[in-house]
Amino acid sequence: MEKSSRSIQVKYLPKAIQCTFESPATSSEAFKDGEDVPPAPALIFTHGAKGKLTSDAMVNFSSGFSVLLPILSFQGNMNLKSRVKMFNAVMEYHICSCTGGRSMGARAAVMTATKKTLHLVLVSYPLHAGDQMRDQILLDLPSSIKVVFMIGERDSMCNLEKLEAVRDEMKCKTWRVVVKNADHGMNVKPKVATTKVGKLCGNIAAKWLSNCDDEEHSEGVLSWDDETQTAEWSGWTSTMGTIIPTTSKKALTEATKSPVRTQKSKRNGETLRRDGDTGLISKRTRKRVKI
Repeated sequence: MEKSSRSIQVKYLPKAIQCTFESPATSSEAFKDGEDVPPAPALIFTHGAKGKLTSDAMVNFSSGFSVLLPILSFQGNMNLKSRVKMFNAVMEYHICSCTGGRSMGARAAVMTATKKTLHLVLVSYPLHAGDQMRDQILLDLPSSIKVVFMIGERDSMCNLEKLEAVRDEMKCKTWRVVVKNADHGMNVKPKVATTKVGKLCGNIAAKWLSNCDDEEHSEGVLSWDDETQTAEWSGWTSTMGTIIPTTSKKALTEATKSPVRTQKSKRNGETLRRDGDTGLISKRTRKRVKI
């Protein structure tokens, strides 16, 4: 599907903030001839500490998202407080109820959340740095906000079990997408997998934003199939048991034999089944999504 893309600037001192506005080319949100200001985006998004608008992770995500909905991405610097100020400046330029980012940009999005914020899209949220947890700003979010986490299975800055513990304590409703075999930068081998998986991440985020009323189905897995050379999306499920945080067949076999204990989730009051040793298991068949 063709898309519309345009570079714009937002007034800011000491220099303007560089932004990229992308949208479906045939949608009403696309730029019209002669317009200087783009229509309202569905999502305002920013990159990680060392990233750029041209970084693979940003390009892939925004490309997948903008197939369905308009997205405004902006270039920031490596200072978190400064990034928050830049977020506020961009949001004054365009009022938007959904903000997000990847890595440090995700932290900035959370810190920028206001009473008008309804949704947060947090990609590769850096939940911890060594022993230091970065969860308080998540715990402080009001129940009125809906949050989707998109995390790589091998993300060294966001342990899945620690994330689950934080989600259980959060007041707001949360969703989680785990990208199999992906690291903090959402890299998956081979290179083509990184591109297609990244685009599908953006596509899933746009679909979630369009329809996140189903609070009973809040877990999903995105993976790469070497045989078909396609990115696969499990679809949303109603239990945490969609993740097997291991890639070895031996570990998987042992996991199925391990005793299972139940755990009460504060997110929706349902009883969840968690494997005692290696993780969470699901029998749900993945859906193959070509992208």
